[in-house]
Formats: sequence, structure tokens, C-alpha cells
Amino acid sequence: MPSYRRWLLAVVVVVATVVALAQPAAAAFTSGTTAKTSLGAATLSAPTGVTVSTHCNSSAGGSTATLTWTPATSTVATQSVTDLSASGGSPTAVGSTVPAGTTSATVSITNKVTYTASVGSVYLSWTSPLSTPSSSFSCK
Repeated sequence: MPSYRRWLLAVVVVVATVVALAQPAAAAFTSGTTAKTSLGAATLSAPTGVTVSTHCNSSAGGSTATLTWTPATSTVATQSVTDLSASGGSPTAVGSTVPAGTTSATVSITNKVTYTASVGSVYLSWTSPLSTPSSSFSCK
């Protein structure tokens, strides 16, 4: 019987401690129309006004194109990405990524391939729709 009394005493002590430490939960609704948090959305827009100047070199692998553009108005953009679409040969895409606010990039191009260039804005894993493509260009 003594072990039963010890066990009973231990249970009473635990229950008394839990009851003594317990605090009542309370909640209340208040009326009001003021929001505590505001949310917004930003638009990731593409740069505009893409122009291209070529620097042709007759030796293999020496030609480049410099793309110039007006930066996007998106305040969230962290990078701009260039996209060259090739035709007249095997289709390829060549590109580079530059910090937001940059207004130009130079990329290598292959002679005798016709390209158009576009630029987009990047934020984290999102990319804006690409800008209107430039006029076609190539190095003959």
C-alpha cells in the first residue's frame, strides 16, 4: 500500500502544478475598418528600344554584337537577360545576364547567321516577357 500512496501523492502534485500554472486563453473581436497590413504587387516589365551594332571580323569566332536598350521601369528587377534568336543556320540561342540598370551587353555571334535580339528583366526565378525583337542583323 505505501507505493500506491506515493503514486497517488505524485499524481495530486502534478495535477495541482498544472492547474496552478495554467492561464486562461482569451480573445476578443473589435469593430474597425483599418487594415493592419497592406499588400501589393509589382509588375516585371521588359526593357525597351533594343538596338544592335555589329563588329564583324572575318576570322572564325571573332564577331560580336553590342545590344543597347532602355532599362525596364520595374523597380523589382535585379538583372537583364539578352536573348539572340538565330536563323539561316542551325537555330541557337545565345545570351548573357547583366545587372539591372545596365543598358548594353556585348555577345559573340557567328558569321553568316542572321539574328534578332530581345532583352528581358529578371527577378529571382521570374523573367519578364522579352522586349520587341530588334531588326535582323548579321556578319557576312
